Amino acid sequence: AVVEDGILPGDSLSLTITLTRKHHDPSEDVPTGEPIRPENIREAYWLVIEMSNGEQSRFAAAAPLVVQRLTQREVPMSMPMKAPSQPGEYTLKFRAMSPTTIGINADFTLKF
Repeated sequence: AVVEDGILPGDSLSLTITLTRKHHDPSEDVPTGEPIRPENIREAYWLVIEMSNGEQSRFAAAAPLVVQRLTQREVPMSMPMKAPSQPGEYTLKFRAMSPTTIGINADFTLKF
């Protein structure tokens, strides 16, 4: 995740997130340009962000992420969210949860 200076309380943000798939399979591929249909989805995630100031935690954002090619090691995405309403120190907890692949979940924490 990338955090930029000059962010004001309540600003709309766009986080750039890259999911690194250590289990990617370079020998298997889904053709590029193929439309995404439910029958074509082979791996997908929900990315959820929780924000905490040490006293309170709140849901900050969530978005789906579909892996279109199993050969992809890194899957980038942009995710909108609001900056905290009060200045201070915060912790963002990122969770990637897969509803399609059992046992492939990840957590990452960022403090700022």
